[in-house]
Amino acid sequence: MIKIGSLFFLNIFFFGIQAFAETHFDATVDQNEITQNDNVTLTLTLSSDGNINAEDEPRLPTLDGFELLNKWSQSESSSIFENGKFKFQRKIVYRYNLSPQKAGTLLIGPAQIRAAGQTLRSEPIKIVVTVANGQPKNKVAKNKNNQAPPSDDPFGDDDENDLFTQLLRRRGLGVPGQGSGGSNGPSAPQPSNGSDLFFIDVELNKKKAFVGEEIVATWYLYTRTNLQGFDALKYPDLKGFWKEDLDMATRLSFHPQVVNGIPYNKALLVSYALFPISPGKKIIDSYEAKGTVIQLDSPMAMFGLGQPTNITRKSKEVPLEVVPLPTAGQPTSFSGAVGKFNVTGSLSATQVKANQPVSLKVRFTGEGNVKAIDLPPIDLPKNLELYDTKKDSKFLKNGEGYKEFELLIVPRAPGDVIIPPIAVSYFEPKAEKYISTQTPSFPLKVLPGDPASSSNLAPQGKIEAETPKAATPDIQYLKTYSAFALPPEEDKVLWIIAFATVYMAFGFQIWRVLSGRETGSAEETKRRAKKKLMAARNLLKKKDFRAVGVECSNAVLSTLGEVAGGGSATPADELLNRLPKDSVKIQENIRRFLNQCEVLSFAPEEMTSQVSRTENDVKNVISEAEKIIEKLLQVSKREKNRILTQEGSTREEV
Repeated sequence: MIKIGSLFFLNIFFFGIQAFAETHFDATVDQNEITQNDNVTLTLTLSSDGNINAEDEPRLPTLDGFELLNKWSQSESSSIFENGKFKFQRKIVYRYNLSPQKAGTLLIGPAQIRAAGQTLRSEPIKIVVTVANGQPKNKVAKNKNNQAPPSDDPFGDDDENDLFTQLLRRRGLGVPGQGSGGSNGPSAPQPSNGSDLFFIDVELNKKKAFVGEEIVATWYLYTRTNLQGFDALKYPDLKGFWKEDLDMATRLSFHPQVVNGIPYNKALLVSYALFPISPGKKIIDSYEAKGTVIQLDSPMAMFGLGQPTNITRKSKEVPLEVVPLPTAGQPTSFSGAVGKFNVTGSLSATQVKANQPVSLKVRFTGEGNVKAIDLPPIDLPKNLELYDTKKDSKFLKNGEGYKEFELLIVPRAPGDVIIPPIAVSYFEPKAEKYISTQTPSFPLKVLPGDPASSSNLAPQGKIEAETPKAATPDIQYLKTYSAFALPPEEDKVLWIIAFATVYMAFGFQIWRVLSGRETGSAEETKRRAKKKLMAARNLLKKKDFRAVGVECSNAVLSTLGEVAGGGSATPADELLNRLPKDSVKIQENIRRFLNQCEVLSFAPEEMTSQVSRTENDVKNVISEAEKIIEKLLQVSKREKNRILTQEGSTREEV
């Protein structure tokens, strides 16, 4: 019983391995462009990572235009160490030597084979046969059964007996001075500069799209040989598209891929999510690269030895049709969102004091260009005021993303109020229709506020000068001598030393200013900022709006770095956090201004033309930069005066 049970268990075990093993059936040829004087070898490979047993030989398709000269088969097995364990692979390889009977584009249809309890089919292969140069054709002798005499030679019945020559033939490398079929004609086509050794191709997930619809464009490298080097010369410009990076190869990772019967190694180069900005005919332009390869016609190529050759290749340009969004049925709440989104809303509190802000968040998540989404105009009750809007967005590598709007709303009067729902709409390309939705309404209870702490928040979008607060007079206390007071003589000496130290400090500061040593002064900071803004005005005359955005952003960031004491290389958020706590409004204005400059500087050309429609719009950007810089200098001056006042008070107490 034990032996029978063990055998039964082993049968179930091995049957399970075979049932779950992957089995593949592939067809390849050694060349897909030949002359009438050449032969082509068709290879059918049955492979599996488990036990493999073919129930019969492959069933060949009708070989219209070809004559079968010879066939042979062999079994192979190999093992590799992968992910900490050995992986075994077994193959049965069937090879057929075919001779073309006419010129033209001939088709080798799919072959079939029964294995692992299923019928597997190979992919069809096209062979281009050109007219020969009148040279005689050399066929392999056949017996009466239309087959070549059987041979134990695993390399087939090549005319040559030289093992090295046969190895070259079997690898499709050809023999100098001879054709692959044993004739004196040319061997496998060797294009000029080795054009078939590697090429670059682009794959699009669609050839037609709506304005704003996501298109995934991926460039791949295909190679038949080991590349000695590979350098990207030019990435696609992709004009007319908003572009987001999906994947960019830091190193080439190859996997096998059969292209029209020819085995290649395929590796990803770069992948983008593209969003067309305007309708019309668009072009996905080329990716260009240079590769260093070993020519396949070199006798030593199979050993990686030979003269390296530098070859430049680029992908084909691909046309794309972009159609406009339908105007019929477009909701008034539509603000440009194209894709498939889920819209949610949340309120930070249900009860708040008057003149204190409350945060309403509206979040879009889903597939599409989330960075281009905007909110429609919002109609709030008269006793609610929209102070500011913050935006945060991110595009993820899986093609999805989110954009969140944080609306800071300030209630001005006590009482119960309803924040109405915000209606939003988006266009869904697959359904080809607009989808309307809305956030929920939120009840808000507004309590009476403290009149002394009434908020001075102003509506968003304005940069206003802050009114300095009147300083309240300090309460001066009479100081009395304690029992530990110094004797009058020593007390006088200490007072003399203290006054001398103060006068020396003031004198040293005056000397620094007069001698120009105070390089970090407000005047010097202002002078450097003016220089950058003057450069921005010169660029404005040349209508280089992108460069204007860069100069204005640099002017504000450099001033912020000197005022906050972190340098312009410090992240902007960190510099803003270093500003005094009573400068919240200027911090928000700077964030909004830097976002505006970022769009002006780095958005696609079509998007830039929408953001800055006229020269006056860009002039306003420069003017706003001047106001922000002046405001930062005021904050810096006020903070220095505060520090000096504190130091003076400390000296008086001493």
